[in-house]
Amino acid sequence: MIKAVFFDFDGVLTRDKTRSLTTTRYLSRKTGIGYEQIRDAFKKYNNDLNLGRKTHEEIWPNVCQELRRKIDVVLLREAFESTPMNDGMFRFARTLKEHYSVGIITDNKKDRIEHLKHYAGLSSVFDPIVVSADIGSGIRKKRQTTLLAQNSRRSVVSPTPKLLTGAKLLACEAKRDLAAELLESVQQMKAG
Repeated sequence: MIKAVFFDFDGVLTRDKTRSLTTTRYLSRKTGIGYEQIRDAFKKYNNDLNLGRKTHEEIWPNVCQELRRKIDVVLLREAFESTPMNDGMFRFARTLKEHYSVGIITDNKKDRIEHLKHYAGLSSVFDPIVVSADIGSGIRKKRQTTLLAQNSRRSVVSPTPKLLTGAKLLACEAKRDLAAELLESVQQMKAG
């Protein structure tokens, strides 16, 4: 029996595959600095941001120094806000929320997700929202296990082999069948 559905954030609930793509594209467009140059300035901080060791505001002076330009940190928040949300997936999540626990499990930067919880209303749809930077989780395989374990303490379900995130739910044909089953179940509940 399905009790909860967890979505990844970037590439599932957003139309951009990564945070880096969204932020770098926006900053490049607003400053006129090349995309690759901005990407490279952030690259060495990515792991620390994902693990919660640093925030964007803490690294911002160093990024500006590498870019040889003082850039107002307000542009960074605007870059977060430029995240293109996947409206179809949000509608799907809202539909699911009528009958299931719906959350987010994401490998992401704490300050970005905190900002988007309010700006994009993530908290009104998803609970819990588990972010790698909140728990300092690291290596991909370990991170997935740690995130699920952390999430189980905040959610109505415990981690099991059948726990699927939205990204994995849509990743292969067998799981597409499960998504169809889930949608059909929601439609039957609405009808009955």
